[in-house]
Amino acid sequence: MASLNYFIHFIRNYQEGNNDVLILNCSDKGMGKSTLSIYIAREYITKFGYICPHCGSEFYKNLYKKKTDGKTYTFYIPKEIKEDKVAIQCPEIYELNLKTKNKDKISGCGKLFLWSERKKIKWSADKFIAYHNSDAQRKMLKMPRYSPLIFDEAFNFMASQDHNKVESKDLKRKMTVIRPRRLLMIANLPNIKWIDSKYREIMSHFWFQCLDRGLAVCYEKDKGISKDVWHLKEVEKYMGVVKYFSSLDQIKKKLKKTPTYFDTFSFPKLPEHVYDDYEYFRNAHNLQKQAEEMELGNNDIAKLMVWNLMYSWDRIHTQVIKSRDNKMTYTILRDSILVDPLTKKTLMSDTTIRNWLRGVESYIETSGKDAKFLNKKDSI
Repeated sequence: MASLNYFIHFIRNYQEGNNDVLILNCSDKGMGKSTLSIYIAREYITKFGYICPHCGSEFYKNLYKKKTDGKTYTFYIPKEIKEDKVAIQCPEIYELNLKTKNKDKISGCGKLFLWSERKKIKWSADKFIAYHNSDAQRKMLKMPRYSPLIFDEAFNFMASQDHNKVESKDLKRKMTVIRPRRLLMIANLPNIKWIDSKYREIMSHFWFQCLDRGLAVCYEKDKGISKDVWHLKEVEKYMGVVKYFSSLDQIKKKLKKTPTYFDTFSFPKLPEHVYDDYEYFRNAHNLQKQAEEMELGNNDIAKLMVWNLMYSWDRIHTQVIKSRDNKMTYTILRDSILVDPLTKKTLMSDTTIRNWLRGVESYIETSGKDAKFLNKKDSI
């Protein structure tokens, strides 16, 4: 059994030859999947994260060399770097401005600094963990290249049952276009089968299966042509029936026979202050999300519609012109007018929109005598 630190170094080298890396971290509640994800992210930051002492930019750089005795690899920082004989350069990052056609610098200064002058990036749950869809999209686009990002309780916004929702589709599109940023992303889920198949079969690279607190099996995706890239049937076959008193040693031995088996890792408990920090921000975000998802009153919806019509009319008008019959559609109403301009969350279902319109039609046809819909509190 290799150490988890070996896997972290392996992942960093894997990133350099690929685009982004998505790890699925799955287990029942209480098995420590959040602990494992945070441990990997913190170790990754410690080993590869730096802050430039000149400009304060954060960046990730692999300064490690590796040596082998023929059986195992050892990773180390070269002596000449530690003795300040070789300088480290702060990378300059540019992005193309489509309006000006110029390359705009977004971070970095290109200056050199010594190992003894280095500053390290500090871990923060609120900085490196995404708790819901809009939080995930914002962080994916703004974090420095090679950053670690944890999708906590990912079932809430990456579940297969929500694959056809507007916000779910939008996240998948974002996941595709940000791949050159080479982020290390970890999705925490109760069960690998519950995640949208596009994440599971196409975008992911590794899968952690937590067998017990402090113990996880890692699988690497089959890159060949296969209907099931994780060979889940073989995993189920070799794992067999698992009960409370089942032997973990026997289970580990059997799972080594699966085609996608990579290694088995043990991981420690997090320091108390780190886990407290995680729970503090997780609870705060969950409470905020619940508040945002509470049913809005009709007056609030009307205010949001007025704002969208006032400030997004050019975009809405273009969508109407491009529609099949050159007129307003239910889709445009739902996704561009009846939408929260901040969270981009749709405020109403197609069924409710149709019911509202039928109510207004009845009101007009009866010359205002049927005005029940004006007093009814509609469900959203």
